[in-house]
Amino acid sequence: LFRSVLYAGANPATAALGAGNILLYGGAYTLSKPRTEWNTWIGAVVGAIPPVMGYCAATGEVLGAEALWLGTGLFLWQFPHFFSLAWVHRKDYARGGFQMVPVNDPTGQRTANLVGKYTVALAALPILSSASGMTSWMFGLESLVFNGIALRAAQKFSDDRSTENARVFLKRSLWYLPLLLALFLFHRQDHDLDETLLGDVKRQLRGYCAHDLVTAASGDAAGSSGGAEGEGGAGPGAKLCPVHIVDDTVGKAKAGGERLVRQLTASGPKP
Repeated sequence: LFRSVLYAGANPATAALGAGNILLYGGAYTLSKPRTEWNTWIGAVVGAIPPVMGYCAATGEVLGAEALWLGTGLFLWQFPHFFSLAWVHRKDYARGGFQMVPVNDPTGQRTANLVGKYTVALAALPILSSASGMTSWMFGLESLVFNGIALRAAQKFSDDRSTENARVFLKRSLWYLPLLLALFLFHRQDHDLDETLLGDVKRQLRGYCAHDLVTAASGDAAGSSGGAEGEGGAGPGAKLCPVHIVDDTVGKAKAGGERLVRQLTASGPKP
């Protein structure tokens, strides 16, 4: 029934992804849980497919850049989340006969290392999305705050592999994912959304965005002074905005690289 709904309401690719994911969950993942620690990695694939399905249903594309970003984000997030969860409840997992890393890790060193490694990998995603142009640089800058909190919790668990420290990290992971996805959506560079309800929400929320507040205040100041920058451009105070600083730095780096390529090409051997 669900395949028919997805097929009729979305597209065949979404229906195929859904059917394949159910088979993966009911087959490889379920069968691997009492047999191998790799069940967590198989389960992470299962958890990464639904956001790709959503993207595919909305756009008709399976391998778009944003679909890959969403799938990668869900894939990476599951490791620190479930490893910390399994450490907190390792005795219950052991009694249930599940082969989890924390069950076979008496000291917790392997568990803590995996939590730290995947938290670091996850922290790179907002920077990559900003650098690629999928989102504004404000997303990358904001991520320094919540990723810093997550990394600190991971380091604390690594230093002292107690149940309490694992529980603290687990609680952090519960708000981390919705915050990551919400900010990705908010800072997404897609002007097609401007005329939708989401566009209206974004315009309302921008009143609380540090980047837009600094830019608007700077523009107003420049406009009131009658300067040229007040005519549609941001005033000099906007240079204090972290987004403008990053954009300016990246722009200068790109321009410098292009000049270097042109110089090397012009000075190269000619036939």
